[in-house]
Amino acid sequence: LALFFFYLAFMLLAVLNIITGVFVDNAVETARTQRDWMVQKEMELREKYVSEMRMIFRELDDDGSGTMTLSELQAGLKEPRMQSYFLACGLDLDDTARLFSLIDDDDSGEVDIDEFLEGCLRLKGGARSIDVHQLIIECRKIEHTLTDL
Repeated sequence: LALFFFYLAFMLLAVLNIITGVFVDNAVETARTQRDWMVQKEMELREKYVSEMRMIFRELDDDGSGTMTLSELQAGLKEPRMQSYFLACGLDLDDTARLFSLIDDDDSGEVDIDEFLEGCLRLKGGARSIDVHQLIIECRKIEHTLTDL
């Protein structure tokens, strides 16, 4: 009789272990699928953002030269629709000249489509911790350079 109860308890634990394994496996698979879905959605959002910014660049390029100047940007951002779109994309419009200078990587006074897209993607949203850390490192390098003088 004691052997029967031991057998029953052992089988019950085995069955519960199998059931638990099925649930855990199901949860892991769901998490993996969800992560893949999130990555795919993020890529789709980025692609949509880039295509919309291309359209905006074409609208801001008044003369059709393929480049945008500060005056073209300022003129385009006087339209409420453009202001709303830039704000919705997380780009601050308080200082248009500063925004343009941050996008204009080569300081040419003109921004082509690639500079515009790269700059907007870089400036979209708030500062990330990696951005702040990079600024701290650059400030330390400048400080060391100045103290060596």
